[in-house]
Amino acid sequence: MASSSQHKFRRVHLLSSAFASLTIAAPPAYAADDPVSGAGAQTPVAAGAGATEPGSAASEPQAPPSSGGNDGSDIVVTALRRSVSVQDIPASITAVSGDTLLSRGVTDTIALANVIPGLVFVPNFGNTIVTIRGVGSTSVAGSSEPTVAIYSDGAYLPRPFMGTLRAVDLDRVEVLRGPQGTLYGRNATGGAVNFISASPTKTWTGRIDAIVGGRNQVGISGFVSGPLSDGVQIRLSGGREKQDGPVENILRPLNVVERNGGGTDAKYGRVALRLTPTSSLTVDLSLRYDEDNAAKIDQSPVGPISLGVEGVDWTNEPWKTISNRPHSAVNKLLIGQAGVTWEASDAITVKSLTNYILGKMRTANEGDGTAFPYLYTAIWPRRSESISQEFNLFGNFDKFNFILGAFYYHEEYKSLLDYIFENPDPAAVLTQNLGQQAKVDNFAAYFDATYSFTDALRLNVGMRLNYDKNEYESISGLEPLIPTVAVAGGTIKKTKLLPKVALQYDFTPEIQSYIQWSRGYKGGGGNLPASDGSAPAFGPETLDSYELGVKSRLLNGKLTANFAAFYYDYSGLQVEKSVPPNSVLMDNAQAKAYGAELEIRYSPVPDLTFTLAPTYVHTEFTEFTSTELLTLVPYDLAGKTLNFAPKWTVNASASKRFDLGGELLNELELTASARHNSTVVFSYFNLDALDRQRPYTVVDLNATISDVDRKTTLSLFVNNLGNKAYKTVTGNFGFGYIGHWGAPRTWGARLSRSF
Repeated sequence: MASSSQHKFRRVHLLSSAFASLTIAAPPAYAADDPVSGAGAQTPVAAGAGATEPGSAASEPQAPPSSGGNDGSDIVVTALRRSVSVQDIPASITAVSGDTLLSRGVTDTIALANVIPGLVFVPNFGNTIVTIRGVGSTSVAGSSEPTVAIYSDGAYLPRPFMGTLRAVDLDRVEVLRGPQGTLYGRNATGGAVNFISASPTKTWTGRIDAIVGGRNQVGISGFVSGPLSDGVQIRLSGGREKQDGPVENILRPLNVVERNGGGTDAKYGRVALRLTPTSSLTVDLSLRYDEDNAAKIDQSPVGPISLGVEGVDWTNEPWKTISNRPHSAVNKLLIGQAGVTWEASDAITVKSLTNYILGKMRTANEGDGTAFPYLYTAIWPRRSESISQEFNLFGNFDKFNFILGAFYYHEEYKSLLDYIFENPDPAAVLTQNLGQQAKVDNFAAYFDATYSFTDALRLNVGMRLNYDKNEYESISGLEPLIPTVAVAGGTIKKTKLLPKVALQYDFTPEIQSYIQWSRGYKGGGGNLPASDGSAPAFGPETLDSYELGVKSRLLNGKLTANFAAFYYDYSGLQVEKSVPPNSVLMDNAQAKAYGAELEIRYSPVPDLTFTLAPTYVHTEFTEFTSTELLTLVPYDLAGKTLNFAPKWTVNASASKRFDLGGELLNELELTASARHNSTVVFSYFNLDALDRQRPYTVVDLNATISDVDRKTTLSLFVNNLGNKAYKTVTGNFGFGYIGHWGAPRTWGARLSRSF
């Protein structure tokens, strides 16, 4: 009996380890109607509630949503802590307006990968996996944190499950490529994404948006904004949306919904106040709440399933599954912010930003995709509560600009994962409990300075002194055989210097270049318990980036052509490592990556725009060994490709505007875009055809009609026009491959009315 229990425990732990590490990757996508921006020197996204300067463009009444087919250089960003056209910034940054996102049917952050170049932003068991240029964390195990820093109005979102907030009432989204260690510190190895909400306006304005679409999609949202009195402005926004998930459970027992994966059942709201007691002092206060109660689990078999039991039904048809258990999820996020900006003089500005973030998530899902009771995640609660405080001193002189900063951050995190290894015999059911709680503290001081030798030549240097402390405790149990208790823990402390040096040169006012070395850093953490009860720590990750590029605006602004080439040297890359007899743990490896990006936007006439964006990325381990757990064969993986890093992606689009001449039907804009991915590998071992996805192409269409004063617009969209079935991740669980499929054909219509 003891031998049988030990064998069963081995299978349970192997399944649970593999299940916990299953990740998703999605193709990067280039929006036909969004700005094309090149790579360049590392620059900060502005801090402060709303991330906009008083009196900036975002503070004024907004136009109704459009597909954004205007010249990409029109979008104004605050990536240099001042309002600048995106094309004039010598930086690897893409900015997309909130109105463009609405017109394309992008209402949550998961769909951002459809409109932002080079960004992977996809769901993973209720979490989000974010990568830029192939750099990003593809695990949610243990206390692992994101590799791409995610911000909401300057507030850092520390856990992967917090990235599913609604992309509504946004002024814009800014995405910075490459390590951002100097100004963002820890966990910005791959880059930074900042969701910047629209600010209160100086005049009364508002808008109502209604959306309908496939899979029973319905939603309504809106905002109202204006002055309450002299020096007091308010903005109220919110909405409610529902949509069935794309994965259909064809078993449909009474306790399982028909559409059970990847849906939406969201409600959200935000209130923002802007106080200007004097012309030099601005206070921004905001409170935001997001809640989504739809099941986010949409995995299903992608190949044959064998549970060792006769007559088990399964299907590997895309977007279908057979589930004997219900899937569910609850995700709640509360963000409170207080920002103060004091313009002490024409040259000196002082800022303070205080953030409070509370995130909670609870999920449950059936894990084997069959009608047989085999593997079930009964409950997976996660809770993160954090506070942060940042102070900045800005100096803006004739030839010398600088930023001085101090930062403090504290987070308390808890997670408990219950895997039920089911059996028709109730006495044989086992529950594997894996959990962790952690306290994370971070202190940092930094500076970033730019000196202009001439109008064309500038030197930018930066340095951040970063201190991390991570106290963690892991728990484990195998009920009813082994009680659930704390089994291991530890404290990780690390002080790290994060430098940056960049030289910028303008060949002409229309052609800018740069060369840069910068360092990114991600803190270490503690693993979930292994099969022997241990929970070893894994070390920090460091990335040295060498990059050069050119940004250009030619032919009197008709042609935008941007080029970037980069080389990444990883030290301590955080990866999942298989450890015999049956554990999957986070560990550190050595790796490198290099590549090049070309982004072209051409408008031969004002109403016609073409874009083309080929990207090449080569990744490989230089030092990494791991054991394939099903065969217990060790492998030297040096030279192997990193997961979710296709060598080639090619993106192209065409957009055309038509003058209809009427009052109600005044303008029509049509956009077609396509994205192509070469082969994507999901497993470091890459032993089976199901460990990878072959090359594929996806086509999207969009049409926007507006009236003469642009107060009423109607946007129609179809994404994945050909209903292409492509895998975004797979994993071999011992009984077969379980995975996820990219979104099927999706259509929708959004009607907007401004007042």
